[in-house]
Amino acid sequence: MDGVLPWAGDGGGAAELGACQAEQCMSLHQVETLSVCAGCQRARYCSRACQLADWKRGGHKALCKEIQAGAKESTPEWA
Repeated sequence: MDGVLPWAGDGGGAAELGACQAEQCMSLHQVETLSVCAGCQRARYCSRACQLADWKRGGHKALCKEIQAGAKESTPEWA
């Protein structure tokens, strides 16, 4: 459950909440409504504006490239 907070409910169909990755936002949303970064598949955002802000000012650009480089290195050549 990477970055996802389970909602404490009655145990029956509890919704999972996640935070928007953008530093200026960090608001909680239902996980299924958050968009996932197409590059790293890890960062989640509540809107395109938050994604762009995090890419430009939040440092996700460099982190995203590092994550992608690490994923390529760990992928076997035969895959």
